[in-house]
Amino acid sequence: MIPELQEFQLRALARAQKIAVRPAAISEAVGTVLTVFGDKWLAEACGRDPAQALPLRRHPIGNLLQPPGDHQVLGFLELSEYLRYAARSPAFVDLVNGLKSSYGHAFLQLAFGFRFARAGAADIVFEPPVLGGLRGDIACTVYGRKIIAECYIPRLAGTHSDQADWLLTQCLNQRQGRHACVLSMAIKLKKRPSSVERKALVRILRELGLEIETNVSQGRSSDDARYLETDVAHISVARTAPVGPGQSSLGRQHDRFPDTEGREPSIFGRVGLAPAEALRNADVLEGGYPTSDHVAIWLCDEDREAQSLGQDLDEPLESLGHKLERKLAQTKVGPGTGRLLVVSSWITGQLHRAPERALARLKDQLFRRHAGVTGLLMVARRHRQEPPRHCYEIVPVLPEQGGALPRDFIDEMLRLESDHTIP
Repeated sequence: MIPELQEFQLRALARAQKIAVRPAAISEAVGTVLTVFGDKWLAEACGRDPAQALPLRRHPIGNLLQPPGDHQVLGFLELSEYLRYAARSPAFVDLVNGLKSSYGHAFLQLAFGFRFARAGAADIVFEPPVLGGLRGDIACTVYGRKIIAECYIPRLAGTHSDQADWLLTQCLNQRQGRHACVLSMAIKLKKRPSSVERKALVRILRELGLEIETNVSQGRSSDDARYLETDVAHISVARTAPVGPGQSSLGRQHDRFPDTEGREPSIFGRVGLAPAEALRNADVLEGGYPTSDHVAIWLCDEDREAQSLGQDLDEPLESLGHKLERKLAQTKVGPGTGRLLVVSSWITGQLHRAPERALARLKDQLFRRHAGVTGLLMVARRHRQEPPRHCYEIVPVLPEQGGALPRDFIDEMLRLESDHTIP
């Protein structure tokens, strides 16, 4: 067993009571994942990926193992539950390969194959053949009718949050170690920065910080704030103070920094002051530790609007409809077989406020233009507290002209999602 998995098991067992999980379930999950993926692949999954903007592992499963907080342990246990459920499938090797190459999609596929069966669907088949030599994601029988389901996670186009994450990480990395003072760094982007422009911003922040540290070291402590405006961003660097465990950072900006009108930063991070050995102590991590320098980044107006949950839904729903029409090609089998789409999207939690005209247009795109479409399940992964578990919000969108996925089946799926936890 690789060291990362051994460490995960020890730390997960230490947190078992807190997250209401049987210790035996943790050991069983570790054995399942080790058997399915093997030491060599898991070691590669835990490696750092230098091509990533953030210091993440090479694979989402590696991110579950390192570091193993509550969410990671629960996600690992949930994955193992789905693997045990699907282990007898003739397509199990394909499912595992899918988890390796496209984790999000394959995880959604396993999660809803499990949920369909739990709600009473029969004859669950993963990777069923469909017309055109393609394969669907799930085939099942619901109240005597065969259903082919396709799972889909639309890509978020037009935003550059990954680049902003990279910028945040680089700014924090240069503040590791001992410094003459603690800095509050703020960036208000005016546009989407290129790779060269991002690197220039990091350099500017470093130079402004060094100016302030020099002044403080030489006794000019009142000269402790800097502001610079470029074609890319407004930049403020100012001296602040460290804060204790559980306390909010003391944000401070130069007087010339733009008024953010009370908006929270799009991305925020801060430097922890815990010794390295404390990162291996779950009690210390849970109790918190002091923090020092921090970075706040406000995205440019274009990206902020694109990522806002309060944005108008007409255009996102229309775009989603066009994408789903293309996905329906992977649910064609023949007359009498229902076609179902399972879509994981941020739109799920906002669908209640969608204008009637936008929903009507989406239904027309899916149900009137395409035969046999029984429904659309908009889903979103959520976290609940008692007991701490991941679950799915499920919002059905059904045709009005008949042939819809049975409401009783949907209600049972919703009831089980509310009453039964995984694990």
